[in-house]
Amino acid sequence: MALNHFDLGDPDGLDRFAALFRYAEVGRCVNAAAHEINNHLTAMMAYADLVQMDSGIADEARQMVERVIDAAEKCSELVSCLNAVARKDWDLHNQIDLKKVLGDVLRLREHALRHQKINLELDCPETALRMVGDAPKLQMALLHLVLNAEEALEKADVRQLRVRLCQEGDQAVLDLWNSAPPVDPADVEAIFDPFTTTKTGVNLGFGLAAVRTAATYHGGSVSYTPERGFVLTLPLAKESAEQA
Repeated sequence: MALNHFDLGDPDGLDRFAALFRYAEVGRCVNAAAHEINNHLTAMMAYADLVQMDSGIADEARQMVERVIDAAEKCSELVSCLNAVARKDWDLHNQIDLKKVLGDVLRLREHALRHQKINLELDCPETALRMVGDAPKLQMALLHLVLNAEEALEKADVRQLRVRLCQEGDQAVLDLWNSAPPVDPADVEAIFDPFTTTKTGVNLGFGLAAVRTAATYHGGSVSYTPERGFVLTLPLAKESAEQA
């Protein structure tokens, strides 16, 4: 598969840039919209709780109210995940659970994966993998990796995405493999360069470069092999590493 380089001098490149700019403008509205949506969801849950407190409510109606509360809570979680991705960029280091960050990303893409009939195999440890870092930066990096896999699988006969998170010594290691044809060995290093992609359509070729930037920012690395796919390695917090 040939590499494509983004070029604003190319009419196709201008069309791709215009489409991505439109998406970026929509993204600017996400934080404000998410705040309003969460306000409405909170009100829904509060009123549903009040209905449940009515001793005269029938069992069937109570079960329906419980489903309403459960649905509202799931919507609120999705909005929170989306809000974290869309927030303005700033340096913010806290102790975070990489397993939770990964779970938030997969929750955001759950519907898309199901709609595209991509079979997801997820292998995560039972315990948390804690590290010190910027959760939204990592969430965006993981989202780039998942979106990259989705795009690679668009024309694949077998659509399988395998995600494995584990601890190796004092590091957390995330493997993200998909069943699309592997990247040409000659192009492996180039795919991490900005504005370089193996895909066509609305692709700027920036996602994998952003993954490498986020990995380096956190003292980690990202690489690719046909056997394991994309491998993201990140240093664990001292306490988490010592518990291994």
